[in-house]
Amino acid sequence: VNSVENLSSSQAILLELLDVWCICESWKERREKICSIMAPLLSLTNHEVEFALTMRTPTLCVTEEAVNIGRVSLNRRSIISNERSIKLGHTRGALQLLERMAMSVKMEEAVLLVGESGVGKTSIVQVLADMRGEKLATVNLGPHSDTDDLITSLRPTSYGRLMQPFTRDFVDLFTRSFDASKNHKFLHNLEVYLMHQKYDEYLRVVEETAKRILSKKRESEWADVVVRCRRLKEGMEKGATPFAIQRGIVKEAAEEGYWLLIDEINLAPPECLDAIVDALSTSHHPSFRLFACMNPATDTAKRRLPEGIRSRFIEYYVSEDDDASDLTKIVSSYLPSASVNSVDAIVRLYIDAKKMFPMKLSLRTLTRALLFAGDGRFDAEMRCLYEAFSMAFLSNLEKEEKECMHKMICSAFPCEKNTSMRRDKDSSMMIEGYEIERGESLPVEDKGYIMTPTVKKNLKEVARIVSSKRLAVLLEGETSAGKTSIVVHLAKITGNVIKRINNHEQTDVQEYLGSYVPDSNGRLYFQEGPLVEAVRKGYWVILDELNLAPSDVIETLNRLLDDNRELLLPESNEVIKAHPRFRLFATQNPAGSYAGRKRLSRALLSRFVVLLFPILPLNELSQMVCARCQIAPSAADRMIKVLMDLRLQRSLSGLFSSKDGLMTLRDVFRWGHRLSCDEGPDWQAALLHHGYFLLAGRCRTDTDKSVVMSTLESVLKGKIDEKWLFSLESPYFPHNLSFDQVILTSNMRRMLVLSWQAFLRNEAVLVVGETGDGKTRLAQTLGGETMMTINCHERTECSDLLGRLRPANNGGFEWQDGVVMSAMKYGRVLLMDEISLAEDSVLERLNPLFEEKRAILLTDSGAQAEEVKAEDAFKVIATMNPGGDYGKKELSKALRNRFTEIWSHSSFDRAELCSIFAMRINDSIDMSVTMKTSYILIDWINDFYHKFAHAIRVSPSVRDIVACADMWSALSGRGLSMERSLLETISSVFIDGIPCQMTRSVTNIKEIQMEAHAMMERMLSMPPHPME
Repeated sequence: VNSVENLSSSQAILLELLDVWCICESWKERREKICSIMAPLLSLTNHEVEFALTMRTPTLCVTEEAVNIGRVSLNRRSIISNERSIKLGHTRGALQLLERMAMSVKMEEAVLLVGESGVGKTSIVQVLADMRGEKLATVNLGPHSDTDDLITSLRPTSYGRLMQPFTRDFVDLFTRSFDASKNHKFLHNLEVYLMHQKYDEYLRVVEETAKRILSKKRESEWADVVVRCRRLKEGMEKGATPFAIQRGIVKEAAEEGYWLLIDEINLAPPECLDAIVDALSTSHHPSFRLFACMNPATDTAKRRLPEGIRSRFIEYYVSEDDDASDLTKIVSSYLPSASVNSVDAIVRLYIDAKKMFPMKLSLRTLTRALLFAGDGRFDAEMRCLYEAFSMAFLSNLEKEEKECMHKMICSAFPCEKNTSMRRDKDSSMMIEGYEIERGESLPVEDKGYIMTPTVKKNLKEVARIVSSKRLAVLLEGETSAGKTSIVVHLAKITGNVIKRINNHEQTDVQEYLGSYVPDSNGRLYFQEGPLVEAVRKGYWVILDELNLAPSDVIETLNRLLDDNRELLLPESNEVIKAHPRFRLFATQNPAGSYAGRKRLSRALLSRFVVLLFPILPLNELSQMVCARCQIAPSAADRMIKVLMDLRLQRSLSGLFSSKDGLMTLRDVFRWGHRLSCDEGPDWQAALLHHGYFLLAGRCRTDTDKSVVMSTLESVLKGKIDEKWLFSLESPYFPHNLSFDQVILTSNMRRMLVLSWQAFLRNEAVLVVGETGDGKTRLAQTLGGETMMTINCHERTECSDLLGRLRPANNGGFEWQDGVVMSAMKYGRVLLMDEISLAEDSVLERLNPLFEEKRAILLTDSGAQAEEVKAEDAFKVIATMNPGGDYGKKELSKALRNRFTEIWSHSSFDRAELCSIFAMRINDSIDMSVTMKTSYILIDWINDFYHKFAHAIRVSPSVRDIVACADMWSALSGRGLSMERSLLETISSVFIDGIPCQMTRSVTNIKEIQMEAHAMMERMLSMPPHPME
């Protein structure tokens, strides 16, 4: 108010009070209440206050010397550093906001803009910066934003960078002391040394020069040169990684006098905000100004800004322009040549669509369509508008909603839809009628891609968005809906290089932007990530499983996703403008249907054009299986019929798996691949048997198993002989393995057949079963002596699997492969024991390994991002206990679908248990004594646990039999009798531990122990039951 020239003017004072007290309120009722209090105090009518608040339109005039916005005049800078071209509709709301922000700039106030996504908060700051000719730096904050990245940090650097300030100081001192023109050759030679990285020679010459000068005239500045030379030489001789203090973007802007825009400020941690405010409260450049933007705390991952921070800003709430006259101005600013009828049709369509889908449309959606239409890709105006609004307004809509919206668009913009885009024949290609730029690679015909009607429709929608040359695409759909494959296909046929980044719950910004890696000498340097490389070179990027990544990590890409297409690199404060060919795609599964998938915020979703991919119709799915797996159409049709029938059933062990409880789409493709690789003479029998191996092999209950078997036998017209399939004579049995120290029980034979058939097709195997039923022994049999193992637990990290940087003896760092990388490179079998104990977020990092390509992209292992492909002999077998026990859990649905799951039965007959016992006994003990002991022991275990099943929760396992055999063998070898050895064995293995075991009810432990001893003594006095 003190800045008002005429304090007697109530209107002038009112405008200042409105800016400070009223505009920060988001609720219209609260604004009106504040105005009603101010009006009588300023001797103004309510109509005058309402006019100033809602109807007053400031004038805008930009000259070479000044920017005049309403009551504010700002001097323009002589040099305009910005080259943006941002269109702004001169609506009443936009002009009022510009005036308020200009006043804040004049008063040196920090500005906070609050509003929903897509209302133009960051755009209005950029427009004001452009008008004034200011350089605007932008930074996105998130929950993991680091204070060091924003203010100052100590980072690894190179000796080349360390030489830059030293060289600058030396040249400045030298040119002040001597004539530069006479010493041009000397300075040029120094530049050559630096250019060829001959730092030793460079420092030697500089030091000798400084010493000569010091010998003639004593000046402290030249002594400093000598000291700095020696320090640099000492550091280089040690060979260690050099570090240097680097300014963050906030400190750099404050010192250099830039304008700074902090986006998503309410996502940052409080300590980060405190550091920013503290840095700005100290002395800074007089031209420096701070702006901040945030969404209200009403959406996913958004929160309130702490009051202590908020009070440092003057706050303006930015509402969306929804008045028809304002919308007309916006449309006219983007489409100045559009007819009046077209402008009216656009405004009516937006207003009507906004009423129907208020949460899915915003001004960002409208301007996105207007930009696309303004490019004039088609000859007819109506066709341009139809394509533009079809691209933007059909985003993130279900099938029924899409049809309704499409009718509205067709009604608003009637046109002929058979014409194609205009195109540049040399640099682009026509895909489904839309122009897409060629990449730097040669286009490749993708013969393996199957084009069904649904796929063709999806491809057309994706091609339309890609042809806009600026928009990011988010594809959402169920597993195997073809999200990633359609982007890869489009990249192949247009010659564009594609980079794929798999997200997981522990995804870090470094996986996008890059990290410090060791060079050949072990020194750390910053290696740019795949996203930065793609942005610079114009590649296409796929962010797989987007909603698995933490929200704050994705939010750091906001500037890249909107119309700015910029990426800030915190390590160097460099703002990278995206290459014209750069395109960004993301894929995800629906939130709620898959473990770990989160709902993205409205602000983030609005930055994408979202396409919802439906599941392929069954007739097209059959065509897809037939072509992709190279099998006969009749076989594919039968597979789909089995899928349809099993979807009508519900798995008893997977009640919450819905229609996918007994069979998934991945199972169909696995089944087809197995059939195509089978070399047997009877394809129908192979179809039946492999279907049984895949679908019945994982069933955990007899009911589920019988449903699968009856369905297979009914559809495929065959009979399944389980006993023959898992016998030693079966053609599916792996006879080439070594079975030393292995008793081939019925369950072991079954698991060997199921696992071996999966191994032959490079499928990852997941064996689920109770403790002690032979899962680990199965893996050892399949893997042999070279098998590599990792025991998973709750603290398992990605670095345990893939590898990590470790300090080297030379003072640098070196990469050490994890167990997964080692197994892939050397072609070993990898056992992941107790895989379900590890976090799903860690295991999701291995997703690419379980796909057909079997490759993982390592971004932090060395000088270049390395794609490691598995050797042919590499196999994965994972084991786990079923969920329900203490500390045990099931894998997520998405992870289980990537494995071929096998259920291990824990039931053994008496003869198998006796054989296991006998195999562990020392050869010096008579076999008849061993067999008699095994009969008595097995009978005692059966009788004891049957009698006390109501009290003891823990059931015996094969491990208990092995422990008994080892102990009995040791005691008998020491001279104890068979009876005494057996009594001591059951006491140690079973009876002594009963007090420590969990019981089902309150019981007398002493009585149970006494009865156990009595039962064994009675059995020893009687002849054992003969073997059945």
